[in-house]
Amino acid sequence: MGDYLAYAGRPPVAPHAEPVTGWTAELAEELRRLGLPVRPGYPVGRWRVDLCVGTGADAVGVVCAVHPEGVAAHLERQRTLTRAGWRLHDVFASRWADDPIRAALDLASRIKGR
Repeated sequence: MGDYLAYAGRPPVAPHAEPVTGWTAELAEELRRLGLPVRPGYPVGRWRVDLCVGTGADAVGVVCAVHPEGVAAHLERQRTLTRAGWRLHDVFASRWADDPIRAALDLASRIKGR
């Protein structure tokens, strides 16, 4: 019983973030420059959200690329996260001609404009 009470008395630990590279890392950096909290590789059940942007009820998931396991896994992740209540934004490099600054500005305006 003492072990349980000791465990219950500790604050929750933030999920371990996965390191990111390429477009996802560039976008994360630009979003941070705009003052938004960003957590890359945010775990949700068996899935990971490429970027979790914001905090609490205002947080959104950002999908930066097709899931590495292919289109079927990508669609399943999208469906599962949406059913769980996540608000997701697709922010693929091709939409902004590989310009993370423009992508971050657009995403920030959509998040703040809610």
